[in-house]
Amino acid sequence: MKKIVLVMVVAFIGLAANAQKINIQSALDEIKDGNFAKAKQYIDKATKDGSSTATSAKAWLVKGAIYQAIGRNVDMKDGKPIPYVAEVNGRGRSFDIAKANTLRVETPNALEEALGAYKNVIKYSKKVDKFELQPLVLDLLFQSFNVGVKQYSAKKHAEAIKAFNLVKEIRGINNGKLLDSKNLIDRLVPAKKNINEITKNSSLYSAYSAYNLGDDKATLAFAEESIANKSADDQIYVMAAEFYKKNGDNDKYLSMINTGMKLFPDSKTLRNEQLNYFIKSGNQEEALAKLKEALVKDPGNAELQFNTAVIYDEMAKKTNDASLASNAENAYKAAIKLDPKNPDYIFNLGGMFFNKAKDLTDKMNKEKDDNKYQVMKKERDGIMAKSLPLMEQAKTVLEGSNNFKSEAYQNTYKQTLQALNTAYILLGKNDKVAEIAPLLKGLK
Repeated sequence: MKKIVLVMVVAFIGLAANAQKINIQSALDEIKDGNFAKAKQYIDKATKDGSSTATSAKAWLVKGAIYQAIGRNVDMKDGKPIPYVAEVNGRGRSFDIAKANTLRVETPNALEEALGAYKNVIKYSKKVDKFELQPLVLDLLFQSFNVGVKQYSAKKHAEAIKAFNLVKEIRGINNGKLLDSKNLIDRLVPAKKNINEITKNSSLYSAYSAYNLGDDKATLAFAEESIANKSADDQIYVMAAEFYKKNGDNDKYLSMINTGMKLFPDSKTLRNEQLNYFIKSGNQEEALAKLKEALVKDPGNAELQFNTAVIYDEMAKKTNDASLASNAENAYKAAIKLDPKNPDYIFNLGGMFFNKAKDLTDKMNKEKDDNKYQVMKKERDGIMAKSLPLMEQAKTVLEGSNNFKSEAYQNTYKQTLQALNTAYILLGKNDKVAEIAPLLKGLK
C-alpha cells in the first residue's frame, strides 16, 4: 500500500506541475487573442508562491511582459495605434496595448510589478537570455520615464518622483549590468546614449518635483544626485544653495553658488543669487566687482544697473564722496533708460536727491548765520528741484501700473506722495500741496 500511495503522490505532483506549465502557455495564448484579463489570471497562478513554476524564469518573463503591456502607453503611427511586439519565450509576440490598458485601474503598479518579474527572471535563470530580456527592460525604462515626465508636466510631483525612482531602479537591475552599454545586444547599442540621459534626467526632474513639493531634504538629495551624474542645470545649484542658506551654512551655500557659476557663467539666476549674498553680507566692493563683470556680459540688464546704483548710493552716503554719488546717479539713469516703466528705479533716483536735500534742510535749521543759511537754502532748493520731477514721474508710473493695488506698490506710492508733499512745501508750491492732500489722506 505504501508503494501505491507513493506512486499516486508522485503522479499528482506531475499533474500539478504540468498544469502550471499549461497556465504559462494559456497566458501566452490569451495574449495572442487580446484577452489580457485571462492572461493575467493564468500567469498569476503560474507564479504564485508554492506553484511548481514559481521559480521558472520563463513564467516570470511572461508575467513581466503582460504587466508591462498593462502599464505601458499605446504607440501611435499616422494617428492609429500600432501593436507592441516583443520576443517572449522564443517567439516574437504582438501585444494589443489598448486592450491591455483596460486593466490599469485594477493594476495601478503594473510597471513596478513588471520590474519585479524581470528581477525574478534574472534570479531563476542559469544564464540570462539578454536577447529577450534586454529589449523588454529597455522599453520598461523608457515607459517609466515617460510616465514621470507626464506626471511632472501635470504638476503631480509625488507621482513624478515615484516614476523617476522606478527609472533609476530599472537602470540598476542586475547591479546595473543588464543595461550597461558594454553589455547591450547589437540592435540596442544606438540606445545607449538615451539610456544614460534618461537615468541622469530622472535625478534632475526629481529634484524639481521635490522642490515644488517643498520637501527640502529630498530636494537636496536629488540635487546632489543630479550634480554627481552631471545632469544638473543652473537651477539645481540654486536649489541646493537655498537649502544650505536656510540651514545657516553660509560656507556651503557660497561654495555651491560659486561652483554653479563656474559651470554656468551666463546664468542670471546664479549671478543674482551671488550678488544678493555679497550685497546682504555688506561686502559692497565684492558686490560691485561682480556687478561690473555681469554688466560686461549683459549691459542691457536694467536690474543690474539698478543694483549697481543702490550700492554706489549707499557708499556715497557713508563717505559723502561726490564721485560715488555721481556713479550712483549715472547707474540709476541707465536703469531708467532701459526700463522707464519701473517706478522703483525712478523713485530711488528721486529719493537720492530728496535725502540729500533733507540733510541740508536739517543743517539749515541749526544754522544761526542768515547768510550761510541762504547759501544752503539755494543749494537745497536746487537739489530738491532735481528730485521733484522724478517723484512726479514715479507717481504717474505707479498710478498707471497694473500692479498699483499691490502692497509693494502702495507702500512706494505712499512714500512718493510724502516726499512730494515735503518738496512742494519747501519750494512754496502751495497749490500742489493742496492737490495731493486728498491722496495722502486716502492712504491713511
